[in-house]
Amino acid sequence: MMKKTMVPVALSIALMGGMATTGYAAAKRTNSYLSNATLTVAEPTDALKLDPQTTADIPSANVFMNIFDNLVTQNAQGKIVPMLATSWTHTARDWIFNLRSHVRFSNGDPFNATVVKESFDRILNPATASPRASLFSAIGQIKSLSPTRVEFVMKQPFAPFLANLSNYAGGIVDPLAVKKEGAAYGQHPVGTGPFELSSWQPGNKLVLTRNPYYWGAKPKLAKIVYLVVPNDATRLSMLESNQVQVVQGVPPSQIVSLQHTPGVQIDTVPGYALEYIGFNDTYGPFKNVLVRQALTYATNRASILKNIYDGTASLATGPMPTTVWGSTSHVKQYGYNVPLARKLLAKAGYSKGFSTTLYLPSSDQTWMQVAQVVQSEWAQVGVKVSIQTLEWGTFLQYTAQGKTPVFILAWSNMTGDGDYNQYYLWDSHSIGMGGNRDFYSNPRVDALIQAARGQFNEALRKADYAKAQQLEAEQAPAIFLAFDKNVIAQSSNVHGVFQAHSSILFFKSAYVS
Repeated sequence: MMKKTMVPVALSIALMGGMATTGYAAAKRTNSYLSNATLTVAEPTDALKLDPQTTADIPSANVFMNIFDNLVTQNAQGKIVPMLATSWTHTARDWIFNLRSHVRFSNGDPFNATVVKESFDRILNPATASPRASLFSAIGQIKSLSPTRVEFVMKQPFAPFLANLSNYAGGIVDPLAVKKEGAAYGQHPVGTGPFELSSWQPGNKLVLTRNPYYWGAKPKLAKIVYLVVPNDATRLSMLESNQVQVVQGVPPSQIVSLQHTPGVQIDTVPGYALEYIGFNDTYGPFKNVLVRQALTYATNRASILKNIYDGTASLATGPMPTTVWGSTSHVKQYGYNVPLARKLLAKAGYSKGFSTTLYLPSSDQTWMQVAQVVQSEWAQVGVKVSIQTLEWGTFLQYTAQGKTPVFILAWSNMTGDGDYNQYYLWDSHSIGMGGNRDFYSNPRVDALIQAARGQFNEALRKADYAKAQQLEAEQAPAIFLAFDKNVIAQSSNVHGVFQAHSSILFFKSAYVS
């Protein structure tokens, strides 16, 4: 899933000034937490759409995963645990799930096995044009066995199925509300999760309130307010003045200072995300593997990690984060080697270098620093780089359409399973909008990924992934830059915010002391 932290969206000064301690004055102290409290979250980027089946960006999922439930979910250790499904059994081609009873959507509509069937029928319907339909493409048939039992019959054995069900795209939608809202469902979502959408001013403010029909324990928070605040310094200033209580998109350079700021705490968890400098492998010089290898050697990744990321990420040791199941670091490694870079460029026929354009999303200050370093370092081997920034939505369109010869992006694994990285980033079936924006194609890698998908023997499956990663590292479709750590800053009286390895924030158990 494309991960983005900083995209400019207008926010009025009046709005920022008017949010101080919203909801706190009216809150009533009950035992160790404030009942009916409002928690205000400062985000660098607004959601695009709140429909889990037609959306593929983290800022959107960060909101709607508090609105929708899946059949299963991941706990803090990344283990798959029950959600709307209480238990399940399976063979290689057949999965049966037992569902919770007496569950309702936030509008009162009932949840049952028929709803599950219709929800997955929708994501698999080509007319829905879901960017994540391929997560469930192995499903051949869905059967409602009873109101609380649903069966998935697979076309072929598919080992990542349970992990894929935990993906945001597996959120169960309300078929009746979908029929009523049509294409506008993403602006009027209806789920079974702990919160529901109350209001949304795109680019400014989004408000969630408690779902009155929620099947689980009543959330301690009455309201969550998401404010879109693109500027790093403004977000942190609002935290320090208690205008907001949670901040995402914390600049690495500010973490040490925040750790010594009274009333502020930092929460860090290992991430699932790979940050990378992607090459369009079908574009000009980048068709040549020697050029891609040369520019990887010409990039001082260790220096970038030390001087720009400042401890908020680790040096990437391959094409898949070490936190993701199936990863390996036993692949070709690229140190900083300018003479070797020049030699490889000359061998590729570019002894005098060439010019190119590096694209990145607008106002991402960290990635802009990376781009400026790359511009300087590649100049040493004769490659002249122009830097071009684009608005987030436009940037995604350009990379998907192959209009960007070089770009900076991050891919966050949303399932914890290696298939999510391997299939979407490097399989030729995912080229373009599917996730493979490098336009990388290798039949041998495709075959290994497909073999792993049908393999339930974990050792054999890991072996397939290891071979695929070795080929990917050798062919350098991208410069594997960093493995992320997820960092949020929050008021010290805020507790229970669950920051997943995928970087999604869950507020079901959050409270204010």
